[in-house]
Amino acid sequence: MNKFKKFLINIIPVKKWRHAIRYWERTVKYECLSPAFNVFFDNDNFKIDKDIITVCGIKFINTNNKLGTIEGLGECFGRKDYEFGGINNYIFIDLGTNIGDSALYAATSKNCQKIYSYEPFPNQRSIAEKNFKLNPELSQKIELYNYGWGNKNEDLEIFSNNDLSLSRGNSVKNQEKNIADSNSQKIIVKIKNSSEELKRILSITPPNRKLYLKWI
Repeated sequence: MNKFKKFLINIIPVKKWRHAIRYWERTVKYECLSPAFNVFFDNDNFKIDKDIITVCGIKFINTNNKLGTIEGLGECFGRKDYEFGGINNYIFIDLGTNIGDSALYAATSKNCQKIYSYEPFPNQRSIAEKNFKLNPELSQKIELYNYGWGNKNEDLEIFSNNDLSLSRGNSVKNQEKNIADSNSQKIIVKIKNSSEELKRILSITPPNRKLYLKWI
C-alpha cells in the first residue's frame, strides 16, 4: 500500500470508505466487488497464479473467469455457504457441481462422509474433473456424474455458453440470451429422473446418515 493510500485511510472517518480505498486495486483487478471475495484479502488463505488458484490449501484450475471462478470460491470458502453447523455423518448431494468448488469444500469436513456430484454441462464438468485430480485426497469422497436431475429421463437439447464458468448461466431462463450469443453452441445434456436418483442414493446410504442437497 502506497503512502498516499495510507494517509487517506488514516484521515477518512467512514469505515466503508476506508475499506473501499484499501481494496480498490484488488477489486478492480479481479472485477469482483463481493464481500465473499474480500474475506481472502490480507491473509495467507488465498493465492492466485497464472495456472492455479489455491484457497485454504485446495488447488483449482485458474479459468481466468474472474467473476465466475473467484466469486464461487468466495461463496464456498469465504462466506461458507455450505457449512452445515457441525452435523455428523452426512452425505452431500451436489446438484450443479460447476467447477467442483462446493464438492471440494464439503470434502474438507470430517463430518461429510460422501459427495455425489452432478454436472451435465461438459465444459464445467471438465474443469471439475481437473480440480478433483489436483486434490486426490479430498476427491476420494467424491463421485462425479455427467447428468443432471429433472422430472424425467431425457436428453435435453439446449444452447450453452461455454465462456461462462457458472452452470446457472446455462439454465433454461438464460436460453434466449444464449441463443443470441455468438459464443453459444447447441449441445445435448443428459437428465435423469430425480426421484429415481434419490431412491438409488438412499438405497446405498446407511440409515444413520443425513442427506444434504445443494441445488444451483
